[in-house]
Amino acid sequence: MNAFGEKLKEIRMRDDLTLEQAGERFNVLPGTYDNVERGMSSPQSPTARKILVSDALDAEDKEALTKLAKIKPQNVVINVTDDDRAEYRRRKNAKYFKEREKLKRTRKDKVIRAVSKSAAQRIFY
Repeated sequence: MNAFGEKLKEIRMRDDLTLEQAGERFNVLPGTYDNVERGMSSPQSPTARKILVSDALDAEDKEALTKLAKIKPQNVVINVTDDDRAEYRRRKNAKYFKEREKLKRTRKDKVIRAVSKSAAQRIFY
């Protein structure tokens, strides 16, 4: 058992929860929760991250588990709202369309230069 698993077990015992109840609380399967608790899964695993992100932990426990998992706090996404997702998509789309317009202008300029060059060649020949 690793320190992360020991801390999880300590939290579960303190709150007087069974594995099934803890699994429900953290929205993971009881067997998966047990694997994380016993150290069979890495503290950096997606399941451990899911446990860290859940609202079932208080701030002190969350901070202690984050340190034990050796995960930088900025890597743990707490709550991403629909507004945040929409803003990200809006910015991504704006960047895409800006690049697309730039490419269209570049292609258009090349075509104009090519036509102008061929027209100029016809005049002088």
